Amino acid sequence: MYIRSILLIGLLSVAIGVVLCTHCPVVAQSDYSTSDNYTMVTKPFSVDPQTPGHRIPQGSIIRHLKGGITEIAGPDRRTIARAKDSDAAFVPTPNRAVRATHA
Repeated sequence: MYIRSILLIGLLSVAIGVVLCTHCPVVAQSDYSTSDNYTMVTKPFSVDPQTPGHRIPQGSIIRHLKGGITEIAGPDRRTIARAKDSDAAFVPTPNRAVRATHA
């Protein structure tokens, strides 16, 4: 489990601002809970179907914007979710608990 967490953190770090792949699965609408056009993030993002987390398409871009907003764009560069970092749940990481939008 510890190694999976480290791998997930590394994968998400690389995914920020970098397109991982051009092929992607469709994200099911039920994977997200939305309120006021923002997604409530309660667990880390994941491109791996075997890893628990909010599923995002492989090749997605995660942007951390000014004002505490995290935006997820699909491989086609269209926004698929926006989240308020202040509303995201805290999740454990090997070093400390962080907001799920930054895990």
